[in-house]
Amino acid sequence: AHPWNFAVKRLALAPSDETPAWGFSYAFPIPSDYLRMIEILDSAQFNHQIESNNILCDETVLYIRYIYKDYLDELYDLEADPEELP
Repeated sequence: AHPWNFAVKRLALAPSDETPAWGFSYAFPIPSDYLRMIEILDSAQFNHQIESNNILCDETVLYIRYIYKDYLDELYDLEADPEELP
């Protein structure tokens, strides 16, 4: 997926209450509208892993940029009748 400006979000993620069984201290739930990661800020400076809809690492907060699923797909339907669009 191309990182179109309209489909990019940035978030500060807080860790979940559940911690990984081993290897990392924190698990950060991936947002429900996530399609593809663009950037985890400063990720070159720390080890991380994406597993089971979580980002695992030893940081206490993560700053991410990602491509998100736009749930208003009907607004972009070129086949739709203009009279039926919201």
